[in-house]
Amino acid sequence: MPQRLEVRGPAKAKPGIDAVFTVLVRGADQPVDSLFPLHLAVTDPAGQTSREYSRRLLARHGIAEERLRFAVNDAPGTWTLAVTDAMTRLSAKATIELAK
Repeated sequence: MPQRLEVRGPAKAKPGIDAVFTVLVRGADQPVDSLFPLHLAVTDPAGQTSREYSRRLLARHGIAEERLRFAVNDAPGTWTLAVTDAMTRLSAKATIELAK
């Protein structure tokens, strides 16, 4: 049974270049070996949820990898990625600073 989620990824990004994030569904000390439906909600620096970047993910063997490629016209600043496990409602967040 999962006990926590972790979101790992770069602290900074540039438009047009992939930023790769890994989501870990963890038990006591390692990823949980099962499938987990997750929801990724991405919010921009103004706090608005981005429909373009928010999506459903599936963690296989407790691990999901996601690539975000910000557009050149996306607002620079701190973006937030919030991941929620659809079954347990566990959640985790990470931020990324988008350069101009």
